[in-house]
Amino acid sequence: MFSRAPLTGMTSFDRHCKVVQDGKEPSFSDGIYAVGRITIKVRRSQDMSLIDENLKQLGIMLPAAPKPVAAYIPYVEAGGLVYVSGQLPSRDGKVLYSGSVPKAVDIATAREAARLATINALAVVREAVNADWSRVIRMVRLGVFVQSDPGFDQQPQIANGASDLLLSIFGDAGRHARAAVGAAALPLNAVVEVELIVQIEPI
Repeated sequence: MFSRAPLTGMTSFDRHCKVVQDGKEPSFSDGIYAVGRITIKVRRSQDMSLIDENLKQLGIMLPAAPKPVAAYIPYVEAGGLVYVSGQLPSRDGKVLYSGSVPKAVDIATAREAARLATINALAVVREAVNADWSRVIRMVRLGVFVQSDPGFDQQPQIANGASDLLLSIFGDAGRHARAAVGAAALPLNAVVEVELIVQIEPI
């Protein structure tokens, strides 16, 4: 008999206890299963073709990972997490959205900027996993910094441009903790900067 042991710290997958009777084909979802004294860990990872298909349907072609603009590296992998350095709303090395909200940039445009910066962050994630999306377990934390005029307090609305994109691509695995922060200035006068932490399957 296979029995599922309680497990804390799981993602959004099914947590209900499950028993598979002897002689029946087991069908595993995420979790830890005990077979006598043997423990089997099962995890459903991202389907590579599904992620690529979602990107295609959204009309997104991930660029090459942007090069750092100062003395840092694009990402660090530690303890099963990928920490992506802050990404700007840039393309081909040029910042496309600059200035403060709402004086120079309206909220809708700033949302598009957050989306573009997130695309660049995902390009870094793709590099970190060597284009193997099956190693991605889930998005963990998203940080969105918004160049804001004094008194502006709608940063969460702008950050939704990044959050909605992650959900559209990764589904439940795209759900994340988040911080949306106003800033007096950002590098290269960018309207937003996005940072990302992603849980991956170590090699």
